[in-house]
Amino acid sequence: MDEFFETLGRQRHPLLRKVDAMVRFDLVSAERTDHRTVKMRDGSVVVTWDRGAADCIVRTDRSILGRVVAGDETLIAPLLRGVLTAEGDLEVFFLAGRLFSGRGAPSGVAPDDESPSR
Repeated sequence: MDEFFETLGRQRHPLLRKVDAMVRFDLVSAERTDHRTVKMRDGSVVVTWDRGAADCIVRTDRSILGRVVAGDETLIAPLLRGVLTAEGDLEVFFLAGRLFSGRGAPSGVAPDDESPSR
């Protein structure tokens, strides 16, 4: 999963071209909680390995997010099952789902030109 976060900043994200927001992923394991703060702005993404401030904080077990990254399920599925929490701006949560496009991203997301700007 670390490789997934490392590659996010190396590519443009056209579905996020009108987004200006930050989401933090708190990844829980038995030993510790790791943090990945993802800043999305105008189609660019910067990831830091810290507990930075964010518009939305997503907290889940590392293995759960691993399933989303692998494309085994959507980002919203663990939220609905109660094994992932999202605090703060839920619009940012759904926009962050675009990072997983082709990897279990939520279906039915409106094209970027129909989405509200953040």
